[in-house]
Amino acid sequence: MRMNGLSAKTKTKIGKLSFYICLIILPLLQFLLFYLYVNINSFILAFQNYDVFTNTASFAGWDNFRKIYTELIEPGKFEVMLKNSLTVWLWSTVLGIVGAILFSYYIYKQGPLSNLFRTILYMPHVISTVVLVVMFKYFSEWGIPAIYESITGRLIDGLYSNPDTAFPTVVFYSLWMGFGTQVLMYVSTMAGIDVSISEAAKIDGITYIKEFWYITLPLVFPTLTTFILTGIAGIFTNQANLFSFGSTGVSGDMQTIGYYMYKELQINATNKTAWPMLSAMGLLFTFIVAPITFLVRWALKKYGPRVD
Repeated sequence: MRMNGLSAKTKTKIGKLSFYICLIILPLLQFLLFYLYVNINSFILAFQNYDVFTNTASFAGWDNFRKIYTELIEPGKFEVMLKNSLTVWLWSTVLGIVGAILFSYYIYKQGPLSNLFRTILYMPHVISTVVLVVMFKYFSEWGIPAIYESITGRLIDGLYSNPDTAFPTVVFYSLWMGFGTQVLMYVSTMAGIDVSISEAAKIDGITYIKEFWYITLPLVFPTLTTFILTGIAGIFTNQANLFSFGSTGVSGDMQTIGYYMYKELQINATNKTAWPMLSAMGLLFTFIVAPITFLVRWALKKYGPRVD
């Protein structure tokens, strides 16, 4: 049958194509405008040198990438920053995600004081980050030493001022700050699980552990996957709140790659000669982490728990 010169089959295909275009046009425009357009200058800067005397930029080829090696990798600075970045990511992934999903399950099953814990975990997200850092530094610098002295009678240095405990203190703070967001997301996802599934499992005599492993975890796995992937994608950009702790004066043995780039941009906000190398760093790390992120996404999708 033909209608208005087009067959019904052709009209169906056009309708499906139109629906698909309407579905993807908004996210596509967002990607082009808020990622590609915003960052296009950074891509160009990575292959340029800037002359402050003539106020002109010239093509530099791979010179800026060579500077990364001579100024960071060869002197050993990059090794320390990479180690710190991976440490922050590892703790955030292993302890942060695992702890958050287990604690979320506790709140979801309405354990004792679960509503109180939910409120406490939400508090850091309604208070200014600067205020939280000041409160945390005050407690770790003076509160904990005072408590320790009252118990043992011995004096100790503040946790942040002590070189041996400074970085673990920052890692703990970053872990604590990210914990609340994950718990809220997991609890919201768990709340959407059909109650009849859990009730049917209880009739069959399922335990809390088995219910978590065989029912809850597969159903919240898409949310878990999102946190794992965003954690991997942010390995080289996570500054672990170091700028809030020490502004641009954080010691080199504590710096992460994300903090280094953020700090250098703050220091060289008006020094255009430093921008090309920083742009090259961002581009280089993107090319490194992007394939890893897609590979992990594929592995999680293929080998992760399934609802069926």
